[in-house]
Amino acid sequence: MAFWKKQKASVQFFIALALALALGAGLSIPAWALYVQSRDLGSGGVGGEAQAGTPVAQSIAEMEALDHFAVHAVQTAWDDQESFYLLNDYYKVVTLDSGERIAMRYNIEADQYEPGEDSWTSPIGVWRPWELTDRERAILAREDPELTTTDYYADMLGNRESALDRSVFAIYFIVACTSAVLVVLMVLQILLKKWERNKAEITRPKSDLELWLVGTYAIWAQFYAGLFPGGEDAARKGPFYIGARPRTPEIVEAMKGTLDESWDITSYGDLLETVEYMSVGPGFQNCIDQAGRAWELCRSMQLLGCAYLVEWCSREEMVRRSCEVGRIIQNTFQSWDELCQGFLDGFAAWRLSSGLVPEVAREYVQQRADIYWAIKGRKDSPYNLPWRMELDPGKK
Repeated sequence: MAFWKKQKASVQFFIALALALALGAGLSIPAWALYVQSRDLGSGGVGGEAQAGTPVAQSIAEMEALDHFAVHAVQTAWDDQESFYLLNDYYKVVTLDSGERIAMRYNIEADQYEPGEDSWTSPIGVWRPWELTDRERAILAREDPELTTTDYYADMLGNRESALDRSVFAIYFIVACTSAVLVVLMVLQILLKKWERNKAEITRPKSDLELWLVGTYAIWAQFYAGLFPGGEDAARKGPFYIGARPRTPEIVEAMKGTLDESWDITSYGDLLETVEYMSVGPGFQNCIDQAGRAWELCRSMQLLGCAYLVEWCSREEMVRRSCEVGRIIQNTFQSWDELCQGFLDGFAAWRLSSGLVPEVAREYVQQRADIYWAIKGRKDSPYNLPWRMELDPGKK
């Protein structure tokens, strides 16, 4: 079983990974479009080839007035333009038709040559403030002292130098998206497990009143808990639960199976009929000793707890009905010890009459007695609560 659980987790992981990869691949297409738009990399963007409608700037004033522009230069003049590097950025220097001399951060891959006019058209640019330190201005003055302005430059490269190409972007995006999806799924799984644990713990007693009610069938409840993972430790040291176990899908199905197979109970109506028969009907009235009465009444409380466990009734209804039976128990017995001894005697009588070999039957009885003494010795034992506790649902 443990091996299958490990395999199941691996299969679930690879399914999640495949779905995450598929999602990442599908989203990479619109993500690329958004990336191009946000980085101004598309047609008409800074550093791209000039378009038919791109205005041509002939002076600094026109550059200041235009959002985007290009610059024309004849072949001979363009070839003669100077260039320089400033802190690893490449700049061309060009003299505009106005005679003004400016620096251009330049994408040389977006030049366009017009053979018929023997001229070049620059990439698309914008006029940007040039934020330079004193040291950088000193370098610039040495490189080209005749610039008309060192407060602005024409940016004809934009984000293209640092931009990812489409294939690299797709790889990065798919990896990032897949990782994000896996993280989200992991967080959701953690939250789901936490929710399941909280839901399971809903059968823990929340008050002394509820613990008192559970105490009437705690011997059986802890035995039942020992049938699941944890075994003897769960039976002797495990938490007390209404209906014996946490509420999980597996436990609910197991308990419904127990009710059907051991009690012939398949509905809440069947269960209430059985409780009535054992607590106030012939099952209780025909008892001739305390062992029989304890056997009937404790199992009535047990069934009401099971009804809540399998979600056949609300917590409020379970407490109300259990208090009704609990008051009968208080009027029938004088103490926890008398009730539990009566239950053990009733269990022994039932086991010895069930056709088991006497030695085997006595082993079962001793097992329940050992559980009783283990419960009795616990600090959180319901048997530490007052026997005559007021069983009033309104004061729980």
